[in-house]
Amino acid sequence: MRGFWKGFIVVIVTSSSLNAEEISGFEYGVQGFELPSATWHIADYQMPNPLFDTDFSHNNLQVQEGLTLRLKPICGRKNRFLGVSIRRQKTSGFGRYEAILKPAKGVGVVTGFFLYTGAAYGTQHDEIDIEFLGKDLTVLNLGWFKDGVLTQHQIPLNFNASTGFHSYAFEWRHNRISWFVDGRLVFDVLSENGLVPTTSGRLFANIWAVSDKLKDWAGHASLDTSATASFRRMKFTPLSQLKNDKKEEDYLFNTGGT
Repeated sequence: MRGFWKGFIVVIVTSSSLNAEEISGFEYGVQGFELPSATWHIADYQMPNPLFDTDFSHNNLQVQEGLTLRLKPICGRKNRFLGVSIRRQKTSGFGRYEAILKPAKGVGVVTGFFLYTGAAYGTQHDEIDIEFLGKDLTVLNLGWFKDGVLTQHQIPLNFNASTGFHSYAFEWRHNRISWFVDGRLVFDVLSENGLVPTTSGRLFANIWAVSDKLKDWAGHASLDTSATASFRRMKFTPLSQLKNDKKEEDYLFNTGGT
């Protein structure tokens, strides 16, 4: 989410320590989606962040066999669009986060699946991102923050992500982050080669339109823009349940390799 939530999350909570082995996993979408309020928060407010051209409404979220997140134009407000943002109420830490999704098309439109924590939660700003820019869905945008410092990369895909459902995942370990597309490793960062986050966060999924301040990144959405992102499944597997026998040669890419 490029860190833009910093300072704009409504609920203030205390910090929690990172200990993924004590956090249970979860999976949604195997037998339909449910988003109980005790587990998920659905945003419903006007966004004051100047990087957004989007407010958020629960009415733009459809929960059925999967999740449908809609972005629609709206009149009479400072922001021109209504989008959707959902997040887990509880934090989670080291492990594998994955989603089967189809991102939204449209210039200026962003679909996100990411883990975030920051000042509003009483922590440093740590974040791990999977994002799609609707202006070019042949590219996967990934990034991470460690104490407010952003690193980001673009990964070419061999398909247009908007034409069908695919699996996207990131695996967060003590000393590395790895990103996967349809089960294939596409990027890997090691702690000795970059800043790897250390603070547990909350899982988010969203759709939003950027303001003109970010048009060089995502483009400028026309006033009649409508877009839809769909999620079929979301899953978190704690580190303690993952295989820990991977060797260096099992990773296709890393920021320090050749």
